[in-house]
Amino acid sequence: MKSILVIILVIFSLGGCRGKMGVIPPIDLRLDTNNNIALKSISETIGIRIFWWNVAWGKFNNQADLDHNIQIITKSNIRPDVLVLGEYKSTIFNNKTKQTLRSHYPFQLFIPYYPKSNIGIQIYSIKKFVSSPIEQLKWHPLNLKGSLKQQNYMNNWLSITPNHSRHWNRSYTKLTWRIGNINISLIPVHLLEPWAAIGQAQGKTTAFKSFLSTTIDNPLNNQIIHLKKKLKRDFGKKFNENPFIVLGDFNVPKRVAGITPPIYMKMKQGLHEAFWGNPYTFPSKSTRDQAHSIFKHASVKIDHAFYNDKVYAKVKEVIHLKGSDHYPLYLVLTR
Repeated sequence: MKSILVIILVIFSLGGCRGKMGVIPPIDLRLDTNNNIALKSISETIGIRIFWWNVAWGKFNNQADLDHNIQIITKSNIRPDVLVLGEYKSTIFNNKTKQTLRSHYPFQLFIPYYPKSNIGIQIYSIKKFVSSPIEQLKWHPLNLKGSLKQQNYMNNWLSITPNHSRHWNRSYTKLTWRIGNINISLIPVHLLEPWAAIGQAQGKTTAFKSFLSTTIDNPLNNQIIHLKKKLKRDFGKKFNENPFIVLGDFNVPKRVAGITPPIYMKMKQGLHEAFWGNPYTFPSKSTRDQAHSIFKHASVKIDHAFYNDKVYAKVKEVIHLKGSDHYPLYLVLTR
């Protein structure tokens, strides 16, 4: 089984005709820091290449840094097989960037955060894939029975910060590639951001403590429970029926003030985390003064990737690209 998986991963990666492009990584990316070693490891590794970046509605696309970096990556030897962009809307890229993406990625999908939203997760893929129906990812307590009680719970939180409703509603969908006789799935997520509401309702101190405790009412903690429930539904109670990876912006740090939050451990339970260390992804160096978050001054890793026993991230890098208040994740899956 393992040898077969290695072969099909190699076949998948060759779909981009990368073999003719050499292994020298692009030198004209716009970076916050020198990250050439990470780029070289990506260019030399064969496997399924997956790139995640929260692009922040294009708000930090100063001097077209976002457009420039996406174009360079897409046309280079580190072009991912699957490009996943969070906080995406159709107006963030210029026409040249859109054309570059269309020419290299024939298969695309937009996943709105909620019905009729113009902001969501955008998928670009070299290979054809199948997506499951888009579901709303709930965030009421799992033991709260009755649709009315569940909706009242969510409405109470939404009423605290009505102008920030975009921070709450999120989607769940499973993307699957059929490679040989094996299904490989990707679940892109961007979990809710409750910190402003918790701070307004219960004070900033409670907001800070809420991700360090499971006893404080925290909608994000509830949403992680719902997410894990869907993963068990789709991949078995032990997450081992088919290879998959779930990645994105989880809005919970891996570590802060020397402490690993319990809700992060709850997300990780039963899965493997791609990054053993704690390379921060937010806020990016070039946008620190403009970033808006409870974690603004903490330099935290809130973008994560988790996978099951059926697949392995041989390369996992945080690339310090300019263009957003987040840094992207780049993973090469193999076995």
